[in-house]
Amino acid sequence: MSNTEYKKTKQKTKRRSVLVSASAIVLALLLLSAALWRISGYKRFFQASVEKWSRYYSVDEYLIYGMIYAESGGREQAQSSAGAVGLMQLMPQTAKWLAWREGIEYSEEMLLQGDYSIRLGCAYAAFLFERYDNYDCVIAAYNAGHGAVDKWLKDPEFSRDGKTLYRVPYAETEKHIVRVNRARSIYLALYPPAG
Repeated sequence: MSNTEYKKTKQKTKRRSVLVSASAIVLALLLLSAALWRISGYKRFFQASVEKWSRYYSVDEYLIYGMIYAESGGREQAQSSAGAVGLMQLMPQTAKWLAWREGIEYSEEMLLQGDYSIRLGCAYAAFLFERYDNYDCVIAAYNAGHGAVDKWLKDPEFSRDGKTLYRVPYAETEKHIVRVNRARSIYLALYPPAG
């Protein structure tokens, strides 16, 4: 191989190397921007309220963020076709009972206020944790009601130990458990606990 051919081959190799490197950088940037776009919806909605009420009721704040994300997508005025209301999507009867239990004022309109909804949602989660001490059961009860979860835990088809749900008969509730747990994990990864 002549010196000229050697130089041309070396230049082609160098150009290919630069092109491959540039392509890899562009691909990495595209993947990063896609990942950032995907997680951009995971904002800490009503952060001050979540921190305050989750601490007050000794409930995992990441669970509350996951519930808000899954229940209402952070929309304070959210209302479901089933009748659930507000950021934490509480049924008015459940919210009324929680307000009575907590000794605080209640009106259905107040459920559309973020801080109030979070307070009652945290109170409800704390009540459910006292009852179950299991994330999946708490999430299932928040979605389907604790009466349903109590029944499932007594049925060997759904629970082998009476404490853990191995199967959930409601497809919507099963999907909800997965969605809340996934959102909780993402919040933990995006906003790790200090110290």
